[in-house]
Amino acid sequence: MNLVPDNSLWFAPAVPFLFLYAETHFRFFRFSPNFLYRNSPEILFDMPARLAPDRDLPVLLLLNDTDRFPVEILHVSLSISSSSSKPRAIEFSSPEKHLLAHPLDFQSRAYLFVISRDMLNGSPVYVNGKALVRRKKKEFVVINDNFITSSKAPLVCTIADESL
Repeated sequence: MNLVPDNSLWFAPAVPFLFLYAETHFRFFRFSPNFLYRNSPEILFDMPARLAPDRDLPVLLLLNDTDRFPVEILHVSLSISSSSSKPRAIEFSSPEKHLLAHPLDFQSRAYLFVISRDMLNGSPVYVNGKALVRRKKKEFVVINDNFITSSKAPLVCTIADESL
C-alpha cells in the first residue's frame, strides 16, 4: 500500500534527511559556553550512501535555523570524482530553482540537486559540495558542511548494478 500520493514522490526520499542534522545552537544555560556554537545556520550537504540502478544521484543541501540566522545561497557547485574518471564540477548558479517545499520551511531550507546517472562513472563516487553563502553583507564558502569539528571529507556513494 502506497501512503505517499503519486504527485509527491519526488519529495519522499528527502523527508528522512530533513530531521537528521547536528544542532550547534544548543546551550544548557543562557550564557554557558558552547565550543560548537556558531552565529550562523547549520549548513550541510548530504546524499545516499548507495544508488540503485537506473536512478540519478540526489544531493541535498540543508540549512537549519534560517529563521534566526537568515542567509542567501548565491552559488552551488558539486565536484564529482571516482577511481576511474577525472574530477568534474557541476555548477548551479541559481540554486533557488532547486528549493524544496517541506513542512519545516519556516525554520529551515532544503535544496535538491540531481546528478545524472550518465555522469557517474565507476564506483564508489566521491562528491564535494561547495556553497557560496551571504549573511548580511558578508560572503563565505561552505565545503560539505560548516561544522567546526567535522573532517570535511567528501561524500561517498556506491553505484549499484543490481537492486537490493
